[in-house]
Amino acid sequence: PLSSPALAHLVPEPCECDGAVVNCAARGLTAPPAGLDPRTQRLDLQENSLGVLRRGQLRGLPALRVLQLSDNKVHAIEAGAFADPRSLERM
Repeated sequence: PLSSPALAHLVPEPCECDGAVVNCAARGLTAPPAGLDPRTQRLDLQENSLGVLRRGQLRGLPALRVLQLSDNKVHAIEAGAFADPRSLERM
């Protein structure tokens, strides 16, 4: 189910989509982009400038299984940042 072409038109700039995989790596982001499709299963936010994941920022992603955050400056993740953190297989 990672291959859903219908997701491609629901990806906010400057990210790219390949099925349920959203690539926002190395885009100079300071926060996760808003408006991601709730069917997103993998979100790549590597090599950005994220510092804090705020309450609700990723709450609209109940299908999220993999969140890539390496090479950021994350120093805090607020309670309620995710829809269900137990659904994450890797972070």
